[in-house]
Amino acid sequence: MKRANSTKDLKALIKGAARGDEDQIQQLIAPFISDDEKLIECAVTAKLGLITTYDFAFLTDRRIADLEITPLTGNLNVESAFLHKIDAYVLLQPAIPILLRLFMLGLYLVVPLLAISMVFSIGGWVAIALAALAIVICNVLIGIAINPLIKRIILRFKKSGLWLKLTGSATGVLIFADRDKFSVLTKLARSLSDLKRTLDTQAA
Repeated sequence: MKRANSTKDLKALIKGAARGDEDQIQQLIAPFISDDEKLIECAVTAKLGLITTYDFAFLTDRRIADLEITPLTGNLNVESAFLHKIDAYVLLQPAIPILLRLFMLGLYLVVPLLAISMVFSIGGWVAIALAALAIVICNVLIGIAINPLIKRIILRFKKSGLWLKLTGSATGVLIFADRDKFSVLTKLARSLSDLKRTLDTQAA
């Protein structure tokens, strides 16, 4: 299997994997799978923010894991759980609170109001042009950076994804997923259940 040999290749690989290309997801997670492990499932489970953070889940015949990577900053985190240590799991899809939704929508109104106040206080065509430019720039930043960041923080805090209860652990492991990737997560959970049932039967 071909692997990325440069930063440019790695970023291209992540971009392709984020689109859901299974071959490229497999190339991306390959360094985290040992030679004697068999890959069962892999998928992209989240893509959020202007400084985009991606999450990829993968299931082998031994482990289930979450790869979190932010290409721009170089941040990388892999969290995994061995299947024989999993006592139970919970699928979590928290709702975004209505007040938070209103706040996120309200951000789009605050900027125009501030821009209008600037026009009235300064006056003239220059103020109007600056106000229009400020509205466009700020609303784009709100849409692709601020609101996605707020959403990710809430989903992290409230736990969104597949939470695994491990033997002897009170914290467990979270396979993070955005709300729109819940169908991917349920498929992963079914595969996990089938594999765990087989392993438990063999161990009995």
